[in-house]
Amino acid sequence: MRAKNIFFSLLILAAGCSKSGSDNDANAQGKWPDQTPVTPVTGNATFNMSADADHLNVMENTMPRIPLFPVTKQKELKLNGYVADLNGKPLQGAYIGLRSPGTVYIAASAETDANGYYEMQIPLGGADIYAAGYTIDYGNGRAALSLCPADASVSINNPGAGATKHFVLLSYGLADPNKRASEPWSSAGYFGGSIRFDYSIYDPMWTPHGIPADADVKIKLTPQANSTMYGETKSFTITKRIGQGNGNFVLNNIPIGTYDIEMKLSDGRNLKMTASGPYVSTYPNHGLFPREATGTAKVLFTPMSVEARSPNANSGYWRPVNITIGLP
Repeated sequence: MRAKNIFFSLLILAAGCSKSGSDNDANAQGKWPDQTPVTPVTGNATFNMSADADHLNVMENTMPRIPLFPVTKQKELKLNGYVADLNGKPLQGAYIGLRSPGTVYIAASAETDANGYYEMQIPLGGADIYAAGYTIDYGNGRAALSLCPADASVSINNPGAGATKHFVLLSYGLADPNKRASEPWSSAGYFGGSIRFDYSIYDPMWTPHGIPADADVKIKLTPQANSTMYGETKSFTITKRIGQGNGNFVLNNIPIGTYDIEMKLSDGRNLKMTASGPYVSTYPNHGLFPREATGTAKVLFTPMSVEARSPNANSGYWRPVNITIGLP
């Protein structure tokens, strides 16, 4: 009798293991393949911005190579896939959300497990991926980043047949092409960080600390050692010609990290930098440090949120760091 009880116990245990292994656990998932090394992002890029130019994508059309993902079985009426960093390391706690087309109704969502895997039911009538985010430690704070779809699409074309969508966490790169086409100056079109510079034109009476018209402003951005997400060491040197009127310009798609910034005029005079804009006090761990500096300072990009569920899929999710520049 005792042997019979043990036999039935083993049957029950085997049935339980079979049931859990058929859905969303590590035993039912593919093995992560070996990855090729990430191409180093090194050197120094030099740019000249005309008086009329008001935005610059410092990484231009360069995209990081996408890692290899496990072989994944597509399931009827389900969305599944994996989320990884650029090195092919699975990310636990990434958020993927579905929304019914043409509505604001959140239809379904899921978070990745320890193997970077997620799975959810696609609602009847279909849905699109509206949210895809992951939260990282950044500086002395946290930052939620948007995830890049490995196939560059957030659409589910045949919901009845199911879909597999993999996502990767990038430090720079091209995001939503529609946003870049309609608002090329917006940080939402890029996965990298953003800095906006505001200035006034020199006037001896009204703006004695303004920048002289037709002057050249020289900017040097250098990543601090071991501060970038994937070991990027590339620095950027930008010369911006100042026009005849007050204005601003934006640098976008800077690989995420902590940067030393140097600012001066072409004649060698250092410029004063002041943290400005509505988010200086909201994000005490990010932005310009110190909040006022002349010649040199430190910059950490400003996140929009720390919640993984917040970022739209395939969209830049950094606020421009606002810096007002002028003569000391």
